[in-house]
Amino acid sequence: MVLTELITGLIPGDFPIDVWRPIFLEVPDGGSKINLGGRFSSLFGSSVNLEEWDISRVINLPIYKNTAEGKPDSLREVSDWNNFPNSVPAVAVANRIDGYYCDQIRAQTVSVLSIWADATSRLLELDWYEGTLEDCSNPEWHLRASPRISLRDGIDRLRRICRNRPRWEDCSYYVYVIPPFLGRNILGQGNENPSEAWQKEWKYSNHAEMLSALGEIIAAIGELEIGETI
Repeated sequence: MVLTELITGLIPGDFPIDVWRPIFLEVPDGGSKINLGGRFSSLFGSSVNLEEWDISRVINLPIYKNTAEGKPDSLREVSDWNNFPNSVPAVAVANRIDGYYCDQIRAQTVSVLSIWADATSRLLELDWYEGTLEDCSNPEWHLRASPRISLRDGIDRLRRICRNRPRWEDCSYYVYVIPPFLGRNILGQGNENPSEAWQKEWKYSNHAEMLSALGEIIAAIGELEIGETI
């Protein structure tokens, strides 16, 4: 099987997060980026500091065909991994936690592990906090990106991060997988997601269920013949 049978195109990647405008998977110079621009472009005629994206540093994501016949074995049958662009991950897994951190003010935290065909990976983390309407410097977000590391190290980092449960109220927990058929065959049908790349999401009511789902996905990725075996 060749990759063109599974992938329809590439798209600049963004975090699978419920916000009013995309937050891209940028690998910023220095490894971190903070935005305090707010949700409004201006206030009383004064511009606020909106984020600027360096598209050359944004990770592109593959758009996989979301077909019913897709199955985990489809990735094992790929015969041209060497032709996969070095700048584009072949597989990605993400988790999101959504809740209220203070007085019904919303917060979200997202981790995305991107995995390349040479068995390297990169972990990107995003913490997003909504502010009150009176505070126009919010919502704010904090982005962190690891260097390109081994797949084993990337998975270890993801596991450590996901064990930390925020002390928020009314939390919901989500898992995302690229390609979507990998997640569907392991976690069930899931829910449709409007993102072109993150086509499916799996929602859980508690932290333990999310950790279990992530563990199943990580185990499946470890069995794929992408680079070296974990």
